[in-house]
Amino acid sequence: MAGQEAYEPEEGSNAIACFTSDVFLWFTNQVVCFRGLCAPEAIEPAKFFNLPCKICTCSNIVSRLKAYSEVVKDLSQQGRLIASAMSVKGVKRSDIPFERYMMEVFGSSSSIRDRYRLHSDALGADLGSILQRLIIVLGHVCDKNSISHSAVTFDVMVLVKDSGQPPSVLQKCSRVTNFPFVSPSVIEPFGTLALDRLKAIMDVLKDGERRPPATRREPLKCPKVHAVPIAPTTWEPIHSSIKLAIFPSLYAFLGKAVISFKFVSAAKFIRLNSDDIRVRRASITLEPPGRLGCTKKSNLPTTFGEGSRNIVIDLPESVQVGTSGKLTLWFTGKINDRGEGLHRILYNCQGQEKIAIVSNFNTLTDLLIQKGYARFAFPCWDELTFRSTYEFIVDIPENYTVISSMKAVNVVPIGNGFKSVQFAHTPKLPTCALGLIAMEANYVERVSPGGMTFRFYGMPSSYKRNTAALDIIVKVYGMLEEYFAYRIGLEKLDYVSVPDFNECASEFYGLILACENYLVAENSEDGRTEREVYVSIAHELTRLWLGAVVSPQSWNEFFIHDALCTYIGDKLANIHCPSREFEVFTALCDTNKGLIMDASRHTKIETIRNPIDIDIYRTVNLFAKPYHMLVLLERFLGDELFRNAIRSFIYEYAYKSISLSQIWRWMTSLSGYDVESIVSAWLSKPGFPLLCAEIDWSKPTAVLRLKQTRFIEDGTNGLKEFCWAIIVMYSHKNAKAPLFHLMTKQEDEIVLSNFNRGDWLKLNWDFKGFYRVSYGIELRRVLFKSLQCFGDTNRMSVIADATKVVAYLELLEAFAEETCPGMLSLMATSAVELMGTFQFAPMYKRLRRFFRKLLYPMFHTYGWKPKEPRSYLEKIARFSLLSALVECGDEIVVQFSREMFDAFVKYQVPIISQLRPLVLCAVCRYGDEADADTMLRLYKENAEEPNSSEYLAAIGYTPILSVLENLLKFYEGGNLTSKSHIASIFEYMPRTVVGHKFAWCYVKTHWKELIQTHGNTLYFDKLVRQALTNVHGEMIDWDFDDGFSSPDDVEPYLRARLRSIQVRSRINTQVLAQHVEVGQWLQSRGFKGH
Repeated sequence: MAGQEAYEPEEGSNAIACFTSDVFLWFTNQVVCFRGLCAPEAIEPAKFFNLPCKICTCSNIVSRLKAYSEVVKDLSQQGRLIASAMSVKGVKRSDIPFERYMMEVFGSSSSIRDRYRLHSDALGADLGSILQRLIIVLGHVCDKNSISHSAVTFDVMVLVKDSGQPPSVLQKCSRVTNFPFVSPSVIEPFGTLALDRLKAIMDVLKDGERRPPATRREPLKCPKVHAVPIAPTTWEPIHSSIKLAIFPSLYAFLGKAVISFKFVSAAKFIRLNSDDIRVRRASITLEPPGRLGCTKKSNLPTTFGEGSRNIVIDLPESVQVGTSGKLTLWFTGKINDRGEGLHRILYNCQGQEKIAIVSNFNTLTDLLIQKGYARFAFPCWDELTFRSTYEFIVDIPENYTVISSMKAVNVVPIGNGFKSVQFAHTPKLPTCALGLIAMEANYVERVSPGGMTFRFYGMPSSYKRNTAALDIIVKVYGMLEEYFAYRIGLEKLDYVSVPDFNECASEFYGLILACENYLVAENSEDGRTEREVYVSIAHELTRLWLGAVVSPQSWNEFFIHDALCTYIGDKLANIHCPSREFEVFTALCDTNKGLIMDASRHTKIETIRNPIDIDIYRTVNLFAKPYHMLVLLERFLGDELFRNAIRSFIYEYAYKSISLSQIWRWMTSLSGYDVESIVSAWLSKPGFPLLCAEIDWSKPTAVLRLKQTRFIEDGTNGLKEFCWAIIVMYSHKNAKAPLFHLMTKQEDEIVLSNFNRGDWLKLNWDFKGFYRVSYGIELRRVLFKSLQCFGDTNRMSVIADATKVVAYLELLEAFAEETCPGMLSLMATSAVELMGTFQFAPMYKRLRRFFRKLLYPMFHTYGWKPKEPRSYLEKIARFSLLSALVECGDEIVVQFSREMFDAFVKYQVPIISQLRPLVLCAVCRYGDEADADTMLRLYKENAEEPNSSEYLAAIGYTPILSVLENLLKFYEGGNLTSKSHIASIFEYMPRTVVGHKFAWCYVKTHWKELIQTHGNTLYFDKLVRQALTNVHGEMIDWDFDDGFSSPDDVEPYLRARLRSIQVRSRINTQVLAQHVEVGQWLQSRGFKGH
């Protein structure tokens, strides 16, 4: 590493080398980028390796390639292997029909399994009949003592099945590396290359394997699963002018894009992200550096890239570095119904069907989770790290209102009932921060004291309902400007209430979309409270600063960014609407879910490696851990220091995409604590710490001895023990305020002043730490006696720390008089989990009776009808308790549900809407076929109601196989009023043994039809999750590849789902092993078997 000192990596780091610049390996128009993790300060670091490539784990071939030789195994055992990148292409009818890419990072021998003992020659002979091409590159370290730039070498292996002469590109590679070309069907290495040789072979591969213009392919008809993101390493975008002519009734648009950019390296072509749009014509104007005048080329040849998800524009000759270019593209596209790019939403307004055209240039709910959907609307570079200024010009029917990220500067009628709307230039933004919507709407308006315009758009019949929310928006925006001490410079901010919008909200620069009535505070039973509206607005507006102005640099940082936005939004919301329930809700819905996610064998950073993984794991609260880490950091460092670090971060990196590690560096420099090391350790280690606490009375002053061990939820061994830097917040009987201790060792001690025998001591005060606590016998006995002295969150954390089922049941029994709705929700949900786990145990009936006796008095205190004042936690508690009572078959609940249902059917007496789904479920679960027939009839009669799918969900809860078969026949007959209702069919089906097996078999048997009809939709992802939900633990040995024509069919939906289900099954197996002890305990409490 010229001009820099060698860098010593930290122990346990996933990366063992750093680079002065990115190293690019080009495989058939595909970039793979290695970037060092632990780089010196002189190098711009990345929190994790930048992986703009598709993780290919869906093939049996790739599974065998993951440890294809003794070389890989030996290097990984030595801790010297950085990474392997593969490009594989199968012959026809193999399970790799298209070009696939794979990357693995190895840091320990645990990445390689002993069962993979394949030698290179054996592997070549084995794969020669099914692979057309295989290119493998390994990066490893030569010198273990001093890691530097020159210590990195690369092994290159190539397998090409070709009966004739080898391709010219690989012949060139042979000459560059001075190694012989491999023979067909045998893998041999090109050899070990230094970095300069690697760059040489890279140049050959970059220019060689290009598709000729004649091989143009039409877009694939298969469901959209995004190809590898493309990082424009050769082209630097500057400005894009996008003109769109939108025809809502035709579901189509025409477009013209003028993209100004600069060549940062020599190139013979331009490659852009483009998916499902057809480029009709392309021209370019080139202005070389240091020359007067420019060159214009028209009718440039264009080809589709891999998977038809990018477009390549060939240039007549190589263009030198520094050349400025202006590329003009004319294209057409479709307004889809998949939620990608420009998509349509059909809704009803005053009896007429209307069409709203909505942009989704990111994915899902917010601009922090980008999947590159801008490519469905116009050709662009839509990666996170690349920003440009944009200008939109939209031609649209005159009855439509068009709203974008910037203010409209010109509106001109152009005839034939159309108008042209031109918007101002944006600042430098990633495409995911751009927003556009066209619909028939009116608005209410406010102007802030600073002159900024705020508008809330909605349907003409309902837009005035958002007036109160608009006042809150103006107020919160001013509070955020003060908190961040940074003015974005927006002239306007628009909120748009979108009818039938699938998500709660979607945030863009200067534009926020929300589902209808999402921000309307009502006093009705199911309406949102003013506090809920305030919290939602605070969260959404915070993402303008932390999301648009400063955005994350890589996929695996999205949940940290989301946590920061949520935390700051919560702080501001609590200023205006303080609530004790907020802490309880956070502990209930975030802490427990986050700990479950974090107890897997894989860290979040290892799990979230590309956009597909983000979609898969989004259902879990990934931001829970960093959220609580932020809470502890602010309390530990102080509010002022924490806020100053955030302000410095935004001021320094405004309108840039940056790694969030910079925030921790600001906190480190301001506080003197090594915050960066503390945070990075928590985010990069699998599992979480289990803190064992004992009191030592051998000294004059009591000493609290702490020891941390790692907890992995499935109980597996073989992983290295880690040591976390834990911010321990604790309190005891005589402490006037919570105390802090920074634990940085495996074992530590705290001297307790003013602490006597018999005094209680509570660790993880307020349930803010992301760890569990195991108390010694003496501490536990005193703590349990003092539970009623604690607040709600502290009592919840004591229950959550229980490690044995009997101890857990004893705690539940001790809380029989509990009134906190958060505690009741936790107890009810755990009851459902335990009943599912013990369903096949001999003591199952006794356990159901125990929960019926415990939970019904709690439910009775709330009653069937909600009481004023309403509380969000009370609504959750009422629903959770009733759900548990339905699951355990409480006779009173089942009978009362039957009476309410009969009154509804015979006399149209409405059922309480909040509890209606569970009432219907109780009727079907303990009813007969006649009840299912009645539900189907009600579904048909009330097809236009928004909650009509609840009837289908209730039918799916029945344990009668013939009813389930008839329900799916009803679906196959085309009787569903909405395609999304298929998710409701499977909502409760897996909760019964019969339903779970039936759901699994049906999904596996009809996978092709399901994915063709429903693939790449949010409700289909929900369907798959529900069909694979396993609360009984019997699915662990099932081979989920059976029944699918190819393992590729199950990617990206099933693979990660099954992994989490297998972990859950192992947990249930361990819990189930305690059934004898649990049965004896129940019998001692008077619940005898009969």
